[in-house]
Amino acid sequence: MGHINWARIGLAVQHYQSLGFEYIETPWIVDRKSSSITCPDTARAITTDFEYTDLVGSAEQGFIHLCRTQQMPEGVNFVSCGPCFRWERPFDELHQLHFMKVELFSRLEDESRGDETARELCNRANRFVSQFGIAPEIVETDEGYDLEVNGIEIGSYGYRTHEEIGTWAYGTGLAEPRLSIVMESKNG
Repeated sequence: MGHINWARIGLAVQHYQSLGFEYIETPWIVDRKSSSITCPDTARAITTDFEYTDLVGSAEQGFIHLCRTQQMPEGVNFVSCGPCFRWERPFDELHQLHFMKVELFSRLEDESRGDETARELCNRANRFVSQFGIAPEIVETDEGYDLEVNGIEIGSYGYRTHEEIGTWAYGTGLAEPRLSIVMESKNG
């Protein structure tokens, strides 16, 4: 596993806070209903003595859980930092069992603004990571947008609607160690 640049994670959180995103802690373990909203086939349970049993695939699932359980604070734009647990195989330098990610989450009153808001999250992340001497490309996907450097995805952006929650846009503020790996390969 590559090394997580914790200083860069901290810079990302501070950057998004300076843009008006409110930092909140999101849970790292959520109930199955919350995790299945974003990945119904890949959620993995852990054995616990309480109702939360799924390790999050990203902080987006933590935000979803907070919304579903009426624990989400009032507001529109949020940022959180937490682990992402992934079960896809094969594992390699870029595809790991776990990594850290700064996640952006914007609540929307109007679903018609979903794509526009997802694109803006992508643009903000692009401006942030560009300060590290890389030039990401914005690529349209079936779910929204990706930021890519030399064909390697460093962030994903989109929006979703769910009957319990409403509409929200989500995106990667920064993922580590993926950004460090991309930067090392550029300099290597």
